[in-house]
Amino acid sequence: MANDIKRERVEREGSFGSSLIMFLISIAILGYGIIFLGLDAHIPLCFVTMAAVIYGGGVLKIKLSDLESSIYKSIADSLGALVIICIIGMLIATWMAAGTIPYIIVLGLKALDPSWFLGFVVIMCGILSSLTGSSWTTIGTIGVAFMGISIGIGIPEPITAGAIICGSFFGDKQSPVSDYVIFASGVCKVNIYKHARVMLYTSGPAFIISVIAFFIIGLGYNASSIDEAAVMTTINGLDGVFNFNAALWIPLIVLVITIVLKLPGFASLFISALAGGVIAFFVQGASIGDILGNMMYGFSVESDIFEVTKICNRGGLQGMTYTMTLIMCALAMGGALDRTGVLVKIVERLKGMIEKRAGLIISTLISSTILGFFSGDPYVGGYVPVKAFEYRYNELKISRTVLSRTISDAACVQQPLVPWGISGVYCSQTLGVSVGAYMPYYFMWFLTPFFTILWAITGKCCPAATEEELEKAGVLTA
Repeated sequence: MANDIKRERVEREGSFGSSLIMFLISIAILGYGIIFLGLDAHIPLCFVTMAAVIYGGGVLKIKLSDLESSIYKSIADSLGALVIICIIGMLIATWMAAGTIPYIIVLGLKALDPSWFLGFVVIMCGILSSLTGSSWTTIGTIGVAFMGISIGIGIPEPITAGAIICGSFFGDKQSPVSDYVIFASGVCKVNIYKHARVMLYTSGPAFIISVIAFFIIGLGYNASSIDEAAVMTTINGLDGVFNFNAALWIPLIVLVITIVLKLPGFASLFISALAGGVIAFFVQGASIGDILGNMMYGFSVESDIFEVTKICNRGGLQGMTYTMTLIMCALAMGGALDRTGVLVKIVERLKGMIEKRAGLIISTLISSTILGFFSGDPYVGGYVPVKAFEYRYNELKISRTVLSRTISDAACVQQPLVPWGISGVYCSQTLGVSVGAYMPYYFMWFLTPFFTILWAITGKCCPAATEEELEKAGVLTA
């Protein structure tokens, strides 16, 4: 009898069929809850997690304690991102209280021409994110300011959000100091600078086309289309709330200095947030209690001018709780699905398409996209395809920089479009625009994979593996 009980508890490996059914059930739960019922993603994600636990415990005989540990580990592995989100909430609040973001907005309203504003936004966000390696820092600082300017000059917020995200994620994907660039080059065992250079073949033209597209869109907005009275009302309204002077640049300068000094992200952002608090105290006359309250609950101002309150009332640790809880729900789902092996089994079925270069690269792109989207985690979306397909890149003598580029073109670039993913939630909540609203204007997400597929089919921009790469992989002997 004891032996029979033990036999019943032996863990099983899921089949492709059972994994596919679990995958479809998960999609149905998310689709019904988010699209049909119009719910926020939190509760549907929790139900998917429980469905995965039931599948793992009931069908695969995985211990519930193992499933619980996998869920906790998934959340724990992303605690760094959750800390950054908390600090960015405080930074936005103190920069608002200091008048730094409103000051940038006022200068923009006075100087920027709507016809080239959108193209300018893409370029500036691309530059800052390339220097910092962080799309989140870019979006949470100048991105918020650009949203305020767009409100003032009458450009629809979803379009501006798309421009901000295009530029921000270009730099995040391309910069050698970006976490994902370091991850992709590391997991594929390639030189980080070679990886960044090869990525330019896909992200470069995608970024250039995006810039051109936004300049063309901007032609529909010119000085004659601006309600100058409304703009002046916004400027005067902000001027009535804040004392504007050159000292308000200090928090931004502090941020740049800490980045140049290569301080850790959390330290850089927190020091800059403190600098905003200091400026708010000395320049705006805010009390210490007010500043600390802003850091907790967000900055707010009472004004009869709608645009002023819409621009200024944001930020704070509490304002990020929606984002953090949604991310935790998504990570819990990812941990449960990872332990049951659902996504891995589905990816394994793509191995039949990898006989030649085009099929191999496209399979890598598809699997990375599916994994990154469904798990809400670009690292899962990158890691699994690398382990599944890296041997075939060696056999076909294709440089592993193509592999590292492809997972970046998929899992990294698409993240702002995942409503339950870390980046999708952050972009939506920070910029105040839903994922569905800015999706049509986030051109990078479909342009980048387009060039991935184009080069895979034509063979252009897909360098061959060097002898050094092949020797390391064991394909050639020294």
